[in-house]
Formats: sequence, structure tokens, C-alpha cells
Amino acid sequence: MFHLLSTKIRTLKPTMKFFQKICLLFLLSCFSNASIQATHIVGGELNYRCLTGNSYEISLTVFRDCQNGVPPFDAQAAIGIFDSSNMLITQLLIPFMGDDTLNATLFDSCLVIPPDVCVHRTTYIDTIFLPFLTGGYQLAYQRCCRNYTILNIQAPNQTGATYYTQISELALTTCNSNPIFNAWPPIYICVGKPILFDHSATDYDGDSLVYELSAPFEGAVVNNSMPQPPNPPPYDSIIWRFPFSTTNMMGGTDLLKINSQTGLLTGTPTSTGQYVVGICVKEYRNGVLISSTKRDFQYNVGVCGEVYNAAFFTPSVVCDSNLAVSFNNQSTTSSSYFWDFGDLTSNADTSQIYTPSYIYPDTGKYVITLIVGGEDICADTFSRVVNVQDATMKADFNVVYDRCVDSTVVQLIDQSSNPNSTVSSWQWIFWDGTVDSAQNPTKTIFGQENYQIVLIAGSENGCYDLKVDTISSYPVNISTESFTQICRGGEMFLEVFNLDSTDNLTYQWLPESEIIVGQNSNKPIVAPILTTDFWVIATNQHGCTAIDTLTVQTSNIFPPLAIQSSADSTFPGEPVQLTATFDGNYLYDWLSDSSLSANGIHNPIATPYVPTIYTLLIEDENGCRNIASIPILIRQFECELPYIFIPNAFTPNNDGNNDEFFVRANSITAVYLAVYNRWGQRVFETRDLNQGWDGTFNGMPLEPDVFGYYLEIDCFNGLKQFKKGNVALIR
Repeated sequence: MFHLLSTKIRTLKPTMKFFQKICLLFLLSCFSNASIQATHIVGGELNYRCLTGNSYEISLTVFRDCQNGVPPFDAQAAIGIFDSSNMLITQLLIPFMGDDTLNATLFDSCLVIPPDVCVHRTTYIDTIFLPFLTGGYQLAYQRCCRNYTILNIQAPNQTGATYYTQISELALTTCNSNPIFNAWPPIYICVGKPILFDHSATDYDGDSLVYELSAPFEGAVVNNSMPQPPNPPPYDSIIWRFPFSTTNMMGGTDLLKINSQTGLLTGTPTSTGQYVVGICVKEYRNGVLISSTKRDFQYNVGVCGEVYNAAFFTPSVVCDSNLAVSFNNQSTTSSSYFWDFGDLTSNADTSQIYTPSYIYPDTGKYVITLIVGGEDICADTFSRVVNVQDATMKADFNVVYDRCVDSTVVQLIDQSSNPNSTVSSWQWIFWDGTVDSAQNPTKTIFGQENYQIVLIAGSENGCYDLKVDTISSYPVNISTESFTQICRGGEMFLEVFNLDSTDNLTYQWLPESEIIVGQNSNKPIVAPILTTDFWVIATNQHGCTAIDTLTVQTSNIFPPLAIQSSADSTFPGEPVQLTATFDGNYLYDWLSDSSLSANGIHNPIATPYVPTIYTLLIEDENGCRNIASIPILIRQFECELPYIFIPNAFTPNNDGNNDEFFVRANSITAVYLAVYNRWGQRVFETRDLNQGWDGTFNGMPLEPDVFGYYLEIDCFNGLKQFKKGNVALIR
């Protein structure tokens, strides 16, 4: 984590710092919200050290933000061990062993860093045996995600990290250890101050080392932030955000670079922010590359604070009916404050309290100055101009539109006023995020919705006011079938659908003489003798209406219908085949029942648990309908033979018939089955209703024989059965 601190005008230093401070206060307001949302990955590196023979010490060091380290370090760090073909061999789970804190330090006695700038570090260490393997090994650890506020890579809060190293064949045969970086870079650096950091590494084997800037690897993703085991290589590099790149990691003119022989990192950061930096050290022996190790870390670049930090905030324009201005003191590390409020008409316009306020005699511009630190050499001064005005600005507007229309234009009429100045600016912020600066704009709304409108109106004297209003659209959207048929003398439902289900609609159907029941419902019953046009008027609670019509045509033909079932009774949950008169031109509608396999076919499967009457409505191609029903009764489960079937022999020859020893029954809720050979040894055991014995023991088929079994059964009716018996295995 880092903070952007204001640059102050130290009393004895050039006044250019005043301009810097104003800029930094602006930057602070831009970055403060982003910093709060930061996650936690700061950096890390992965190393190996050959102990003896093929025994290796694996060391993973991970760094996280102290303030935004959520979640904490892994309780177990997962190191993936892969071969040269990127296949996982195993994973090494190393337990968390505690952490320590790296604090930031600076060299100038008048410069300070916020106390909450720090990084937590932990190291996971374990040993593993790695025998010789053609192609060597690849080691990787992955975690998600990096700090949200990182500027030089795309989507940092969705970008993880991979810490990776490789043990080559040559490294295996020579008991090689990869180079270890000697120091971790500073976690906080000052904008505009040169970087001069020794990134050199130590190699236990005395090999030649070459250093280079390197793009860090991406790692785990948000929905799998701590993969165990890690994903296999190869790994993609992070995606730089334009204009940054591997050769331009932090921007500016004095680019970040590293001496390939010494590891000395140099450059000058010219912009505040957080940046990911990657370094790679390559190990050569007799001119042959034997290993390469990457580390990445996060540079927090900010404006360094001072021992005395003079800062305060008040708006550049203060509009107050009493001409009173309050000052928010943002100074730190001082107990001495001197305020000059810039009132040239008074000698009493000073204060020494921490957060003062002052009532000005008239409107106008005043220069406010704050000095902290008294006569100290590091004393700091900050000044700001405030324009004091009367609070007479009033933002207001009217809205003209038809709220019952599905799509309509809204006319916004400005009524803002300021008796002491001219209203000169308007900023309309609409519900969809668009902005309009016209005085009387228009905006189109679509469909039933609530729409928020914000107006920020300003006057020439710098005063602003805000008004928020919400308008609503309430169109009625209904739908009916445009045409339907009924057999003469029969009854049918008409139905209107409310497409905006949040509305409570009232209905009126015409002609009233043809409505039998439900004149004011959305589903009336009609029985027209002749073909009739029906009208429905729907009205919502806001007085908006919609009209729709449908035609009902009468017919004298009733389609034939009969229903048969495979059984007139069944056990609860047992399937019964229902079959109705079939005609390819019929529409089938079994009145909704969750125990049917389907509602729109002539032959659904019914699985009732209670006695049920199944009703089918059919409609032919002319719109004539018929209806019929069939009852299915429920038989009670029995928890005894012959309702529970236990075979006395089975033939596990994979012919699809009687290949397993199963207990079969419709009434079982739980089972325990154990099979024993003639010496009393248990060769099979299960509590799974769907698992039978296939005649094997420890994966090997048994010879034909007679085996004993013990059976416990729980039935649906709460009864239990216990049984012992014999079963013959026949091959």
C-alpha cells in the first residue's frame, strides 16, 4: 500500500513546491478510493538448494501488503513439481511458519513516509527428494491477485502471480543450487528521486550470473485464487497497459534498466503510482545456461512527506449565507499551528487552534496561509485562495412527459436561480450515466422503469447547487391469444397476460353478456354460441390503460379422447405408463402435475406418491377440445418376501444377465449387505442401494462357491428386516 502525500512549501525552500503541493492534493483525491480497494500480492521468488545427492531444499518467499493483505498468507503453500513435458509429477505442500514486516526508510531527515507503508514477508521452506529425470524439473507456485491500484498492467485485481524456477538435467547431475537474490528492493520510493538498487544475487556454485528486466508471469485467477496443485506450465506473461512494456516498466524519460553483469537497477520514476517490476537472473556454467530464476516486486512511488506537513482543505469557492468558512486541517507531526485568514480589514484574522473557522466581512477572494513547525528548520507553509460567496444558488427543474407511454420523450425545463449572480452552467446526469450540459435537454425513456435525474447548476460567482429527482413510466403491456376456437356448447377460459408483472392490473371484458364468470379477472370463462370478438381493457394503479382483442370461433365437433394406463394402482414413486388416443394433429395438455414426465405428449410416464387423478385436455387442428381423466391408486409398500427379492445364485460372466448379487425391492430406504466366504472372511460390503457384488475380492474374481450373506433393510413404512442366507456364485 502507498499514500500520495502533498508537497509543501518548506519555509526556507523555493516556492515552486507550492505548485507541486496543489498538484499533489488533486492526485490524492484521484487515488484515495482506488487505494482502499487494493488486494494483496506484492511480490515473491522461488529458489532451490541442493543439499546432498538428490535432496533439495525448496524455498518460497512471498510478500503482501500490510494494510490490504486480504486474504492472509496461505496456511499451506502448494509448490507444483512438473516434468519437462509440463506434466504434474507431484505437489509439495509447505505449512505457514510466520511472517515479519518490512518497513520503508528514507535518507532525508526532513522527508517522512506514512506509518502504514509496510510489507509482510513470509518464507515457506521444505525439502524434497528429486531423482534424476530426463529433461529436468519445473517448479511453480501460483496465487491471485495483485493490488487493484497497479498502473502498468491490465486488470491487476484479476491478475495473479506465478513464481517459477527450473532444475535442468545438468543442475540435477551436478547438485546445483539456483542463485539467491541478496536483498529485497525498497517498498516505497520517492517520485523524481533516482533509483539506485543492487539486485545482485549469490550463487553457491560460483557460476556466472546475467541479469535482465523480465515480464512477470500471470498466475491464478479470481475464482481459483489458490490452486492446489498449481496449473501446469507454460505460463503467460502479464499484459502491459499501454504505453508500458518490459523495456518501459515505469514510464518517464529516465527508463528503468539493469546492469546485466552487476545487477544494479537504475532509473528515475516521474509519476506517482504502483508499478510491477520483474527481474530475471540467468546462471551459466562454461557458457551453458543451467538455470533461470524470476522475481517480481511492486514499487510504490509517491511524493515523500516532510517532518512538518502543512496541509488543509476548504473548497475553492465557499457559498454560505453567513460568509463562514471552516478549515479542515490535514497537517501531520506538529503541535504548532499558525493561521492567517487573509482578511485585510482586521488584525484579528489569525488563529493557533487545530481546526479553526472564520466569518468574513464581505464576499470576495481571500488568501489563507497555514504555517506548522514554528521556527524549526523543517517548518512548512501552505496557502490556498478561497472565494467566499452568499449561498443563494438554487438548482431546480420541471419534467414534462407522458408516463403511460411505453416510449416517450422527456422534456426537462430548468428553473434554477441565483439572485446575486447569473446561472451559467448545467450538468444533467441521467440514469444511464450519460451527461448533458444543455439548459433544457430532452431524454427518451423506454418501458416501465424508475429514472433518476440529477441537475448540478452553477452560477458565474462559482456557487453550485444540486437537485435529484426520480420520474417513473407506467405503461401497461398485456397480451392475449389473437384467435382461438371452442366447440359450441362448451366453456373455455380467455386469458390476458400481464407483461409487466410488478403492476397490479384491473380488467374489464366486453361484451359483458358473453362472460359467464370473471368479468374483472385476467382469466374469465366464456361460452359463446356464435363466433365472437372479445375485448379486454387493463388498467394499472397509476391510471394507465391498454386494450387488446381476441376472436373465439365456435365449432360443433368434439375430438375423440380415451385414456389407458399400464396399471390402475402402483407403489409410491413407481412408474405407470399413461396412453391417450393419439392423433398427430392434436395438442395435448395434461393439466400441470409434477409427477408426470411431460405435459405435452399423449403418453407420459406418471410416478405418483399419492392417489392421483390425471386429467388431459386435447385440442384438434380446428380448435375443438375434449377432456378426460384417469385415476391411479397407491398400494402400500411391503417389507417382506416376496416384495423384497434376494437371489440365491448369480453368474458374473458379463453377459448382462444376473451378473451381480443385488437386493431388489421397491420399499427399501436403506440397506446393509455383507458377503462372507466359507471361512468367515468378509469379501464384500455395501450400504449403497444401487451397488451389488460382482463376485470379486480385492479386485480378483473368486472361484464358484456358496457364500453366506447378512442383510439389514430399512423400509419406507419404518419397518426393519434382518436376514441371513446363502448365495451361489456360478461361472
